[in-house]
Amino acid sequence: MLTKSNSKIIGYGFIFSLCLEVMQFILMIGASDVTDIITNTLGVIIGVALYNLLLKLFKSNDKINKVITILASIATIGMILLLFLIVISNL
Repeated sequence: MLTKSNSKIIGYGFIFSLCLEVMQFILMIGASDVTDIITNTLGVIIGVALYNLLLKLFKSNDKINKVITILASIATIGMILLLFLIVISNL
């Protein structure tokens, strides 16, 4: 269910993505593309949906924040290890 606060979050995500693409166009850095705005906004929508799903499962914002922090920490450590292995393999 899309609440008013969820709509605001999605709107802010769209505006932020649009601003980044406009800046890329003005500064001539990279390639500006409408599909980037669409996929970034879709990512925000998926993120909001996953957060709402976690809220239904855990019933507490504190528990959700702990779960997200743990998962983000594990993903960060995994990415650092992956980058380290890539650098080592290229030596």
